[in-house]
Amino acid sequence: MDINKELLQEARKCVKCGSCLSVCPVYKELCEESYSPRGRAALAEELGQERQDLTSKLIEIFTKCIGCASCEAVCTKDVPITKIVYEIRELLYEKKHFDIALHTVAKLMYKSPYIFTLILKNAALLEPLLFEEIKGLDLLKPRRSLPFLSKSRFLPKVKSKFFLDHDFGEPTTSKRHISLFTGCVFNFIQPSIAHDSLSILKRIGKDVNVCSEQMCCCLPALGIGDMHGLKKVVMKNIQVLDGARPEKIVVLCSSCSLMLKKYYPMIFEDESSRVREKVMKFADKVVDYAAYLREHPDELDSTYKLQEKQTVTYHTPCHLSKGLNKSDVIKDIFTGKRNLEIVELEEPEACCGFGGIFNYKFSELSLKILDRKVNDIIGSDAKTVLTSCSGCIMQIREGLLRRDTDVEVLHISEFIMRNKR
Repeated sequence: MDINKELLQEARKCVKCGSCLSVCPVYKELCEESYSPRGRAALAEELGQERQDLTSKLIEIFTKCIGCASCEAVCTKDVPITKIVYEIRELLYEKKHFDIALHTVAKLMYKSPYIFTLILKNAALLEPLLFEEIKGLDLLKPRRSLPFLSKSRFLPKVKSKFFLDHDFGEPTTSKRHISLFTGCVFNFIQPSIAHDSLSILKRIGKDVNVCSEQMCCCLPALGIGDMHGLKKVVMKNIQVLDGARPEKIVVLCSSCSLMLKKYYPMIFEDESSRVREKVMKFADKVVDYAAYLREHPDELDSTYKLQEKQTVTYHTPCHLSKGLNKSDVIKDIFTGKRNLEIVELEEPEACCGFGGIFNYKFSELSLKILDRKVNDIIGSDAKTVLTSCSGCIMQIREGLLRRDTDVEVLHISEFIMRNKR
């Protein structure tokens, strides 16, 4: 395969020490060397040197990476396993080795947002016929098995009015303002969280632009390997989010944050210096929402107050802790708050098994990874779990629902606004 030679050099840096084995959620469930990060690095090298044929097994190995970046967080040689996996997926995409149904849905999200939103709004009309709503959890249970979903799985409920359907007024032109990037899930499925997050930013004294023309962050495109198709969408996002020259671009979902901050520059590495400079300047302004709140502790503290004692735990999303190296952000936001007890999980940064498309393509494996997280949460005896990733919220809510617990999963904004002054 025509694999980037520089990337192959990176793969060769792997010394097969095995540090990644203990943190890779996929390997911990399958216990098969080829599915480990070091196994993928070795196989990428074999493919690049044409010592290995592209078999269906190999296609599955490189598709079955969840993209959590746990391996990179512990790698002493800084081997960019995630980048290597995305490179292989790009080549697989070019050779048309992909799941047609999932890739069609993913491409609609980032290439045809108008059609995608139209489909979602019309599909919402059919929900009562096909699904039973789990009240209060934004989840739907199929009434019968469907071609794309078994009866044992859940789907997120699409809201009748999206967050970006609201009128947020004209963009500000003030010098010290921020742009807000919502992300697809907080727009379509959890708009109340987006409204809470916007309210908090305003309550701490920030002038916020919400551009209704923003599009999908394109992480699904990166996941399926459509590197070429996502570039126009990325440049559109850069144009609309940075058009009014904000001081910062605050991103609600940790996965979207990683995409805009780290992967946008990676996607344009081989472009002209002018394009690379534009993308890098954009990425430098990007900050994760939770990290942004941590930067303003005094202003945030004045917005909410716990009247009664509460006990919570927290889940740190992989893309926040490993991808963006912001391990203790959620804990730091709430540490020292009066009437709040924080119970530590055994592994607060352990993957929940969501991984976007991974969650549906490898449903059984995703749920096994989720079981580890749910066991940890139940063992903590906390009644509330705080996190900041839209995918993690949906995944952990489903896991707790399956175990019939009364533990609540909240976005940090939901928790703050529930206790607002």
